[in-house]
Amino acid sequence: MLLDIPWDVLRQPVDVDEVEDYRLDIDGTGIAPAGGVDRILDALSAAQRPIALVGKSFVTAEARAQLHEFAARTGVPLFSDWEGLGAIAGSEQHVGLVQTLATVPEDERPDLVLLLGLRFGLATQFGTGRLLPKSSRIFQIDPDGRELGRLQDVELGIQADPVGTIGVLNERLGDSPVPSGRDDWLGTLRDVSAARRSALAAETEEQRTTRSTRTSRSARSLRASPTTPPWSSTAP
Repeated sequence: MLLDIPWDVLRQPVDVDEVEDYRLDIDGTGIAPAGGVDRILDALSAAQRPIALVGKSFVTAEARAQLHEFAARTGVPLFSDWEGLGAIAGSEQHVGLVQTLATVPEDERPDLVLLLGLRFGLATQFGTGRLLPKSSRIFQIDPDGRELGRLQDVELGIQADPVGTIGVLNERLGDSPVPSGRDDWLGTLRDVSAARRSALAAETEEQRTTRSTRTSRSARSLRASPTTPPWSSTAP
């Protein structure tokens, strides 16, 4: 079990006597309003380096198909946390885990981020901006209004179902062509992802070799030791 506690909650001092009970209404089935959908589409058409971060909402085959259609028609590369990997698998726009963004060169970082149910927290390195640049335009869609803009500012936060909203985005895309340059952008991100995997594999192999060497030295040392401890010898 993973208990992911938001960073601001972990660090915030609280006077229990002053805390009031409250709860925002959570709408897990509604879709984004037309105005919000149009703002997202306008921003996507103008972006040079957009990405979408996918959470655990897309659990059905139909939901994943809608997501893949959206990514293909907009040319937006797909990232996810561990819970969302199954949703982006099989898409032509699939890149990998959101942690890949840590090694993207400074001048090639995303200029637009679409959060589809993935929330600020451990997966995004909280609100540090190391993975999601603070200079980027962030659009967040989440069924829980309390998560909108938590830890990091967003340009637009929409309390709605990410799956239903992706369906509306597909409908409103119409016959819009994929903006130019998206294939090159996807290629750049995949190169970064491949380089990161190779670096991690090399680091893992180095650690394995180091452990194996230490084990071999220990074994040789034991073989070279006398079989009978000195303290067990009988004095003449």
